[in-house]
Amino acid sequence: MSRNKFPEETRKLIIDVSLNLFLENGYDHTSLQNIISGLGGLSKGAIYHHFKSKEEILDAVLDKVSASNHAYFNGLLEKKADTGLQTLKDIFAGVCVNPSVDEMVAIKNIVVQDPRFVIRQIEDSLQVVARYYIEPIIHEGIRDGSIKTEYPKQIAEVLMLLTNVWMNPLIIRSSEEDVCKKVDFIVYMLKSLGLDIIDDQLKQKFVEYIQMYCD
Repeated sequence: MSRNKFPEETRKLIIDVSLNLFLENGYDHTSLQNIISGLGGLSKGAIYHHFKSKEEILDAVLDKVSASNHAYFNGLLEKKADTGLQTLKDIFAGVCVNPSVDEMVAIKNIVVQDPRFVIRQIEDSLQVVARYYIEPIIHEGIRDGSIKTEYPKQIAEVLMLLTNVWMNPLIIRSSEEDVCKKVDFIVYMLKSLGLDIIDDQLKQKFVEYIQMYCD
């Protein structure tokens, strides 16, 4: 294969090939030479033109996966329900059927022992998901009367920390029994805050989804 003359296409190709190799072989067992071989003709120099190290390639892969996830939730937000509370419920239901989730979990499972990932997960949960997705929906619910709270920002942040970090079995190892208890607690907490967004059917889907990635 001849070298791609378009830098952005070359960068995308490197990221796509690396993602597939990381998923297939694991991050630690994928070398730069493996990536070069998978590129079918690009030189090591072509890789170093875009990335200084394998770690930098991983950062770009994580950016790609996160972007896919955010795009999915943007699509959900475009289909707003009649109330903020129902929109929030739809968001939670969407987590269990998000087509990019399996890819995200596979990548996270590769790098979960890396503290950079955990920090990044927390930053993304607070600075992106809570701020730009969850908090605006809560404000919408306050305006339409479906949600009553004086703490929209704090609820959004705590909710994301609990669901994306505390309930994430790849960060905090949990048994299936622990997962059920955690979901029960989340449901109880949300109802106490006036956010009855997880019904029995969604609760079961949520438990099954998380249990797939338990020990």
